Order: sequence, then C-alpha cells, then structure tokens
Amino acid sequence: MKKLLFILTLLILLGTAISCRRDYNTVMIYTSSEDFRNEHFQRRLNEQFPNYNIIINYMTTGSLAAKLKAEGTRTDADIIGELESGYLEGLLDILADLTYFDTSMFLNEFVPAHRRYLPYALLTGSIVIEERFLEKRNIPLPTSYLD
Repeated sequence: MKKLLFILTLLILLGTAISCRRDYNTVMIYTSSEDFRNEHFQRRLNEQFPNYNIIINYMTTGSLAAKLKAEGTRTDADIIGELESGYLEGLLDILADLTYFDTSMFLNEFVPAHRRYLPYALLTGSIVIEERFLEKRNIPLPTSYLD
C-alpha cells in the first residue's frame, strides 16, 4: 500500500511539474486591439521572429484588465498590448520596470515617469454639440471643456 501511495504521489508531482513547465520559445501577448491589427501584428511578428511561437490573445479591455488584476504576477502574459493607460495605472505593481528601455522614439510628455508601460498609440476624441438641441431646451452653449 505504501508503494502504491508513493507511486501515486510521484505521478501527481510529475504531472504538476510537466504542466507548470514554461516553454521559453512561446511569447504570450494579451491585447485589446482590433482583429485587423492583431492579424497584422501576428504576421509581422512571425516574419521577424520565426524561432518563436508568438500567441496573440484578444480580450475586451475590461476583461483584460480584470484578468491581469486577478492573476497579478502569475499571469501568462509576457506582453500587454493596447490596454488603456487608465487600466494600466491600476496594474503598476505587476508591470515590469522599463527604465532601461530607450524611449527616444516617444514624445516625452507621453512617457510616464514611473516607466512601467510605454505609449502604444495616440488616439483622439471629440465632443460634438448639437446647438439646436441646446437652444430648444434653453441650455447655454458650452464655452469651455469644464462647461
């Protein structure tokens, strides 16, 4: 009985070790990018790094942020792509220090002082005002962003 218990324990430990084994030629990228961007990145990364198995895993922004927060430093992600900076600010404690990285290709005002992430894309937004809608309701026209 002891021998059977020993073999069973050994098999469980061996199975755990095999399942925890890290394939160092695999790079896992979690991203919130659109499909067409992910397809382009996958194609380019495969061309540039043919000796690596690069996996791009898409998740919606909120789901990705929640997953990373829950997993902490035990995440499978090696790289996080195109996650909004508002979410990244909440994940600073699990992000790598990138102070060694050459940031000369970025505009200084967009590189955070803590260097836990770097800018990926600059996006813009706009506020469109339908003046007739406001006039009908006797709402004054905004004159500043605060308005």
